[in-house]
Amino acid sequence: MARVTYYFFSPGERLRRRLLRWVFRFVAALLLLALLGAGLLWFLVGTETGSRWVVSRVVQSIDEGIPGSIEFDYTGGTLLGEFHAANIVIRDPAGYEVIRVAEASAEIDLTLLLDGVARFEHVRGRGIVVGVRRRKDYVGLARAFAEPTAERPGAPARRGGWLFDLPDIRLADLRVRVDLQSLVLDVRFADLQAAALAGRGSYRAETHGAGVVALERVGSVRRRDRIEFSGDLSSRTGRWVEAKLDLAQDRDRLAARLVAGPDGFQGELQAGPDGIELERYLAEIAPDLRPGTARTLTAAVEGPDTGLAFRLAAATDAGAIEWDGRLQGPAG
Repeated sequence: MARVTYYFFSPGERLRRRLLRWVFRFVAALLLLALLGAGLLWFLVGTETGSRWVVSRVVQSIDEGIPGSIEFDYTGGTLLGEFHAANIVIRDPAGYEVIRVAEASAEIDLTLLLDGVARFEHVRGRGIVVGVRRRKDYVGLARAFAEPTAERPGAPARRGGWLFDLPDIRLADLRVRVDLQSLVLDVRFADLQAAALAGRGSYRAETHGAGVVALERVGSVRRRDRIEFSGDLSSRTGRWVEAKLDLAQDRDRLAARLVAGPDGFQGELQAGPDGIELERYLAEIAPDLRPGTARTLTAAVEGPDTGLAFRLAAATDAGAIEWDGRLQGPAG
């Protein structure tokens, strides 16, 4: 006759075994969730489809946070490496195009995303067109990113939202078209280095580069000047542009400083050691004036773009010149 052995466990032993089974199930569930989370994370940042979705959500978040709008085409790459985009277009609230980028690429630092910081490394762009144009009572480029505010200067920045950090930007084939009532010009950069920080109610950007300015109109006077320049430009909340530039046209050399913001423009010019051939610049507005070469020259402009006041002082071959006036557009 077969012998059967029965094992009996004490109530404490049965409870211990039951707890061990539940602990094992809990750990297995955690491991499964971790694997699913890792797989989802890999899909989002390690595949082109997932990266396209993430970048689209980030751009949508930016689009919802500015008065203007952004559109783009995702063309490849992943968030674990370099991703690419094309046909990036930013419009002002009225729908006018203010920035267009033909091609761009960047790398993103994923470790800072949980802190609400989108840090884009090695941003590269090509074929960029920027429009600075006055439309009725606003400048489109400025209104695309921020509504006008009555906050006093120096007021604390608003908190919350994303912070965008772009410490290394290189742009090739950049064109800036400026079309204001008292000034029309076209600026072309072969290569531009920049850094920018924007979000949470403020922004700042710094650039260094060289290029050529094609000056088309000053006030109501048509011009055909081509001026080479190099130097530094910066922009921050409450101040659209602050520039320190070295300008050259043929033998003429100038050092220039320009500040532009919601309250208007301020600018200063200083002639180089060889002076400035004034007649080439004054012939259309003062044809009877023959001042010759300005051995020393200082000039300043200030005021809104609808009517810039200017002051000119120079020591020329014909004597000293002092001139005050106002630059107005063709309608003025």
